[in-house]
Amino acid sequence: MAQKRMLNKSISLSAQVNKLNLKEKIIFTWSIPHLDDYGLLDSDPEVIKAMVIPMIKEITMRDINQFVKRAEELGLIVEYQDCLEFTGFDNHQSISAEKRAKMKFSKVPKNPQENSGENNNPQKSPLQDKIREDKIREDKLAAQSAAENPAKIINSLIKGFDMVNPSYEKFYANKTQRSALQRMVDKWGAEKVAGFIKYLGVMAEDKYAKNIITPLQLEDNLGAVVKHWKTSNPGVIKI
Repeated sequence: MAQKRMLNKSISLSAQVNKLNLKEKIIFTWSIPHLDDYGLLDSDPEVIKAMVIPMIKEITMRDINQFVKRAEELGLIVEYQDCLEFTGFDNHQSISAEKRAKMKFSKVPKNPQENSGENNNPQKSPLQDKIREDKIREDKLAAQSAAENPAKIINSLIKGFDMVNPSYEKFYANKTQRSALQRMVDKWGAEKVAGFIKYLGVMAEDKYAKNIITPLQLEDNLGAVVKHWKTSNPGVIKI
C-alpha cells in the first residue's frame, strides 16, 4: 500500500463532505492516505481507530460507526462486509492497473440480497444468511484470538515498521526488538503503541525530526515522538 494519496483542494468545497460533522470530516480525510490501491479500507471500527486516528481520544468507536452510516448516506463510501469503498478514489488517484497490489478484500455486500438482485427477499435464502453469519462469527473469533495472543500483537506492531524500515522483517526473530515492543505495550497498550509506530512515517518526512526505524529506538526516544506530535498538532491530544 502506498504511503501517500492525492488530496485535491476541491474537497474543501465538496457539498457531500461539508455535510459531515467535524469529527466525521477528520475520519474521512485522514482515512484517504490509508486506502489501498482500489480505494478500500478495512471496515472494522477497531481497525479504523487503530490505523487512522489512534491518538485522538475525542473520536470514539461510536463516532466511527456514525461516520460510516452518514458517509454512506451521502454517497461518499459504500460499506461491504469486510471493507469500506471510497467512491471518489479513482477520480483523484492515478494508479495504473499493472502497479496495483493484489486486492485483499472480497467486497461482499453487507446485505446478502444486494449480491446480484436475484434474491431480493433474504427470507428466501436462509443458507446464504447462515453462511454470512458463520463468516462474521469466524472473523470475530479470529480477531479475538489475535488480541489474546501476545506474539501476534507484537508481530502486528513489527509489521508497522515497514513504512520506515525496509528490513523490518529482521525484528520478528530479534528478542531485543520484541522485548522493547512488549515493554511499551505493557505500559501504553497495543493501540497506542500502534499509533506511535504509524506516526514515525510522519516524522520520517520531517528532515529535522529524529530518525527512528527500530522498536528499541522508539522506546528510547518515545519522548521525542510525543514532543513532535504535540508540536505538530497543538491541542489535539494529551499523552
